[in-house]
Amino acid sequence: MTDEEVLELARTAGEWLFDRRERLEKRDREGIAALEKVLEIDPLRSDTHMALAKIYALERKPGLATQH
Repeated sequence: MTDEEVLELARTAGEWLFDRRERLEKRDREGIAALEKVLEIDPLRSDTHMALAKIYALERKPGLATQH
């Protein structure tokens, strides 16, 4: 395999990873928005509050996590 082929494979892999990360981040944002909408409708749903608290804790957003 030539250096050019290796560089092309690395570029392609990097693009694939970037695309995958973007799609996951979009899915996460959509999921959070859906959970927030549930709380607008029923603010006392403890399971939804717990889910958001876990998500925000995993995202290292303790201020948002403690709101739930």
